[in-house]
Amino acid sequence: CDWSSDVCSSDLGLREIVGHLNGHWSLEDAIRRSQQATRRYAKRQYTWFRHQLPAAHIVEEKYNDRILPDILSKMS
Repeated sequence: CDWSSDVCSSDLGLREIVGHLNGHWSLEDAIRRSQQATRRYAKRQYTWFRHQLPAAHIVEEKYNDRILPDILSKMS
């Protein structure tokens, strides 16, 4: 695997550990950078999910009256 390729560099923590192994960062700094990258990735996922269709559109109509108020209260 070419460490600079998009496929390899997209794995969480891989870029940071390779940077450490190549002498660019200390182990502690690589861990800190990896943790930050993980937090950023999680935030991007959360943002993406938040902009998808509301869960009410996915729930079958027969369940809407019973659980829709609970779903909507958790979304806001």
